[in-house]
Amino acid sequence: MGAVQKILDVPLDNLLLIFKHLEGETEDQLSLAHTHPIFYKAFGLYASKRFKSVNFDEFPIAYWSAMLNLCGASVVCISTKLVANAVAMATLIDEFCPNVSELFMPIRARYWHVVKPFIKRMRKLYLLRFENNYSSISVIRTLRHLPQLRILSLHGFRVCNVMRIKELLLLEKLEVVTRVPINLNELCFAMSNLEILQAEMALINFPNYYPRWPCLRTLSIGWGRFATELPYMPNLQILSISVTHTNLRLSQIFGRSVLQYANTLQTLRLPQNQCYYPNDIQIIAQLKSLKTLQCYFIDNRSLSSIHLDELQTLFIPNSPAIRNSGVLGVLRGCKSLRRLDIFDCPLLSPDLVGPAIKVLKENGVQPDNPLVMTVSSLFGDDIIQLTRSDPTNQVLLLTTRSVCIHD
Repeated sequence: MGAVQKILDVPLDNLLLIFKHLEGETEDQLSLAHTHPIFYKAFGLYASKRFKSVNFDEFPIAYWSAMLNLCGASVVCISTKLVANAVAMATLIDEFCPNVSELFMPIRARYWHVVKPFIKRMRKLYLLRFENNYSSISVIRTLRHLPQLRILSLHGFRVCNVMRIKELLLLEKLEVVTRVPINLNELCFAMSNLEILQAEMALINFPNYYPRWPCLRTLSIGWGRFATELPYMPNLQILSISVTHTNLRLSQIFGRSVLQYANTLQTLRLPQNQCYYPNDIQIIAQLKSLKTLQCYFIDNRSLSSIHLDELQTLFIPNSPAIRNSGVLGVLRGCKSLRRLDIFDCPLLSPDLVGPAIKVLKENGVQPDNPLVMTVSSLFGDDIIQLTRSDPTNQVLLLTTRSVCIHD
């Protein structure tokens, strides 16, 4: 009996170590917790520290029912990827987790009516991600009951079910994944607090040209159709467009706003399915504040004519027409360049290395901040290692990879 008394006299912080040692043995943890009120209290303290962020798929529902009863007030983030867990998770949040601010879950039409009342009562939600299977679910009316909601991600929704997003005027970040292009102007024209907007499929159609979204810093479009040019967004720093309809010129994207973006836009990722020619480069040349540029299928003359004093990172992989002369031209025109991706450009050769080192030294590049150039493995290990081992070549660091990876 004395031994039992001694272990019960151990400080709670020390008893936590027992439950930590049993991590992964959920049944043993629960069994021990129920042997004595002291262990139950210690387990509750352990759980409150261990489960501030909960992956609901990690353990069986029965475990979470007991666990959240102990530590639910400490949980701030909870998620599931499994449709089968969604209703149980929402129910337990409603019962035990009043402070949840981040929620990730799949929803389906067949049980939306069950979880909807629980969602309404999650008044502290700040970040919400719903994944649907394109079934018809109208969620926006429910989300209007969440006064703290600032970040919203809706995947797999029909356009008709998300158009009321414009009623959520306090949103700061919005991500929408639909099967067909969604008109960004109609979707969120009045959302003046937006800082980040991501749309998997987007229609750009702004019939009235005047500034939009004064706080927007990042606009990311998966597939875009441009019926009009982009409006001017005064704080836009990052513009990313993965794919567009064919034969789109940069003048159709920027139009009258290009000069306004000259002093604000810092990152430009251009569509992968377009070729870029001198007229497009003239547009890029006006964006004097660019620090990062990513484009594909650029020709040699266009590459060599890029002159941007602030440019630090340039991605031009898979460009079959560029040659050594074009790369040297862009090094001369962009003296701040410190990362250059020319992977899988078949006309480039190892003969580029020597002249490139000479240009970099003329540009004042120092060994403690060299240009990192990603090239094809066809350059050969000897050349790649030379830039690492020879002290006279330390202004250029060559790297390679086996497959093309797009940032």
